[in-house]
Amino acid sequence: MQGAPIDLGILAECLVFYEKVRVIVDQVRFPYLVRACGADELLHLLSMGALELEYFENLSGVMTRQIGSRTVHDSGNVKSSSLGYFGVARKLFDELAGSSGKGANKRFDKFQRFVKRSDYTNEMAAEGRADWLDEEYATEAARALLSWLAPGYSVPAGLKFDVRAVPDGFQVTSNIDFDSADAAYRQHNGGAEQTITEAYLLVNIANTRRDLIVGSQFSSEFSLAPAQALVASCKFAQVLTSANGGLQTADIFQEEVVDDLPRIKEAVNSGVKNFSDVIRLVESASEFKAWLRKQESGDDIRKAYLRDVAHLDWADKLPPKSFRWLLFTGAGIALSATTHPLIGTMAGTALSAADTFILDRFVKGWKPNQFTEGPLKKFLQG
Repeated sequence: MQGAPIDLGILAECLVFYEKVRVIVDQVRFPYLVRACGADELLHLLSMGALELEYFENLSGVMTRQIGSRTVHDSGNVKSSSLGYFGVARKLFDELAGSSGKGANKRFDKFQRFVKRSDYTNEMAAEGRADWLDEEYATEAARALLSWLAPGYSVPAGLKFDVRAVPDGFQVTSNIDFDSADAAYRQHNGGAEQTITEAYLLVNIANTRRDLIVGSQFSSEFSLAPAQALVASCKFAQVLTSANGGLQTADIFQEEVVDDLPRIKEAVNSGVKNFSDVIRLVESASEFKAWLRKQESGDDIRKAYLRDVAHLDWADKLPPKSFRWLLFTGAGIALSATTHPLIGTMAGTALSAADTFILDRFVKGWKPNQFTEGPLKKFLQG
C-alpha cells in the first residue's frame, strides 16, 4: 500500500468542499506538497485562507531493543535540526531555485509567515502506549492491518496480539507468523521496503491515538491517513462516522449530483488537472461552501441540494415556458418604471439569452447548482 505521502486528489476535494483545510506536514510531506502542487499555488491557497499547514518538527515512533532473549518496545519522540522546519524548508527552496538561487529567499520568507510549527508531546506517546494495553483493541487493530496490508496472509482464527508492560518497556506475545505476513505484504505491494513486524503494528496503533488527539484540537471534521483510519475504526467507529463526514459529502455530490463525470480526486491524481486549476475552482466555490455550512449535519445532503435548486416558491406550479415569459415580462415592467416602456420591454426580452445561472440568480439569488452545473462540471470536463 505504498504511495505518495499525501493524496493530492483528496486534498483538492477537501479544498473545494471545506471552508478551510488544515494539513499536518513533516520533513517528508512538506517538500512533497510544495513540489507536487507548486510553491506559488500553495502560497495562493494559504493567502486565501483556504489552506493551513501545520509542521510537526519531531517524529514519534517505536523503539525496539533486544534484551537477552526478549524483544522489548517503547514509544517516544525524536527531535533534531534535520527534522525541523527551518532546515527542511531552507534546503527545499534552495534546491527549487537551482544554481541561480533566484527566488529562494523570497519563497522561504513567505512560507515562514504561513506555516505553523508544533511538536508531538510526551503525553500523546503515553496515551498511545495505553492503547497497546487494551488487548481486545490491539488484537482487532492488528487483524485489520494484516488483512489490509497483506491480504494473502491467513490471519489465525484465534488471533493473539497481547502487549504487556515489563520493567524496561513493553513485550508482545502473539501467534502471528511475521515472516509469512511480511512475504505476503511484499508480494501485494511489489517488493515494498516496509516490513511487517511487531513494531510496525505497534507504531500504527500509537500513531492513531496521536493523530486523533491532533485532529480533535479544533472543532471541525478531520480525516485520517488510511492505516490510522483503519485502526481507529476498531475502537472509535462512532467518532469516525462524524470525522469523515465531509468527504462523504464530496462523494455524494460527485457521484450522484454530477453524473457521468470523474471525481475531482481522479482528475487531479491522473494529472489531467493541476493545482492552478484547483485554485480557480476553489475561488469559485465560496458561495457553495456557505450553502453547505448552512445544512444541518443530519440532513440528507442530496435532498437539501434538490430542494434548494428546485425551490421557486409560487413559480413551481407554472410550466417552464410560462415561467420564463412572466420573468422576462416582469423584468421589462420593472425597467419601464424609469425608462420608456418599449425600451424596458426590449431590455427584459434581451435577458432571455442569458445563461441559466444568471436566470437562477435573478429569481432567488444564488443556488448550489450554479456551482455544480457551472465551475465544477467545467473543471471535471476538462
